[in-house]
Amino acid sequence: MVKTYLPFRFRYTPIVQTVLIKFTKDPDYLYHSLELQVFDQNGKRYAQVLAWRPDGYKDVYQEAGLSLDQGELNMVVGGRGVGDFQETASFGPTTFEEADGQVRIKFSFTDKNRREIAFSVVEDLEDGVHLSWLPSIGAQWDNPTSVPLFFLYEFDFVKKNGSQLDFTIDGVDHHVDPYAFPKGFQSRLDIEYSLESVMTNFNEAREEALLELDLDESGKASQGDQDYHYQIAGAKPHLEKMVMKEGHHPVAVEFEPAFPDYTEIEESVPQFGQFSIKPSQELGDLTGKYNVVKQENKVIINLAFSEGWNPNQGETYFDLIRQRTTTRLTDWYKSLQCTEIIDLDDMTVSVKWKRVDPDRHQQL
Repeated sequence: MVKTYLPFRFRYTPIVQTVLIKFTKDPDYLYHSLELQVFDQNGKRYAQVLAWRPDGYKDVYQEAGLSLDQGELNMVVGGRGVGDFQETASFGPTTFEEADGQVRIKFSFTDKNRREIAFSVVEDLEDGVHLSWLPSIGAQWDNPTSVPLFFLYEFDFVKKNGSQLDFTIDGVDHHVDPYAFPKGFQSRLDIEYSLESVMTNFNEAREEALLELDLDESGKASQGDQDYHYQIAGAKPHLEKMVMKEGHHPVAVEFEPAFPDYTEIEESVPQFGQFSIKPSQELGDLTGKYNVVKQENKVIINLAFSEGWNPNQGETYFDLIRQRTTTRLTDWYKSLQCTEIIDLDDMTVSVKWKRVDPDRHQQL
């Protein structure tokens, strides 16, 4: 049995459904958008609402029983970060389902000013065709801590005509914004929902001991919801792929060439390669570059992205929206850069991320 140390990691956050409602043309004095997130934790469903403020922060209303640490909370909130936080917000019953040819979403809660906010929509699914989507959750992060990966499957915008919509704040009706692009020759509202959501991150900032793995004869190991695939060359394990399996849609990171074993990295002789983040189905991929070098008794790893997210060909609706909007939808990944230092004396790791000029021409 071959032993090795894992230099990178995934972290899964159990969001399973989301809906974002924008009412910027008819805002409340506190909020202009609401985002419902449904979590599956310990076999139970919990609701959390992000209330978007004009200053870029988001007030968080969290249903009692949901447990997120600060790192998870920061990742699911995105934007400029958490504003006010209520850990045991008062929620009414939450419905989020597709049944009998309809999508039904309903939630209500009491905000920090003791106002009831209530939303419900019922939409007939005439064509039954959903999209997949990649929101720019980390585009506004000033201090990134990972590569956030938020994949929205069974995604769509609510139709303007024929949908039953009720939205009030403190008893006052509010009008939801129209969406800029029709779909299926039908006008849409800026209510975007995902019936199957997956959130994870890649190589979160941390300082800790590296995870030691025992590889089987085929070069594979498993730990919790993750699988690791290694190529064994000259009795040395090279990391070829890591897969996060939690939920219905796995996410993989593949290395080309396979990432070298730490014992093979030579003093002041850098090694270069690429890595690709690949979700399941049609969402495309994100390709970055790595270099790794040894300096004294430390291994230095750099990760960066020279390209934005690459959607698969055929996602015509996504391409249409991207052509008519800013490139922030996919290109913000190019502003992320990671430095990872492995101390070979005690096999501990320090990982840090930063924002850089996305138009830089840096050779990794």
